[in-house]
Amino acid sequence: MAQVKLYAVPGCPRCEEVRQFLRDRGIAFTEIDVLTTPLAFHRTMVFSGTPAVPAVDVDGRVVVGVDPEGLEDLLQE
Repeated sequence: MAQVKLYAVPGCPRCEEVRQFLRDRGIAFTEIDVLTTPLAFHRTMVFSGTPAVPAVDVDGRVVVGVDPEGLEDLLQE
């Protein structure tokens, strides 16, 4: 089973959209609040070159933003 991490911030509508996408598909994930987790903010910058959320890490492969097709592709691999 893939290890899925959602990098997000509380109250972010785009983060909630991705969170719900994962829940609707029964995907277990760990959520990381980039505002309170040391180095998580930096990690999101590494993913995209900017501090962007949501970011979803699936076994080391990342999709930034709301990208249902990209997420489906990563989850299928």
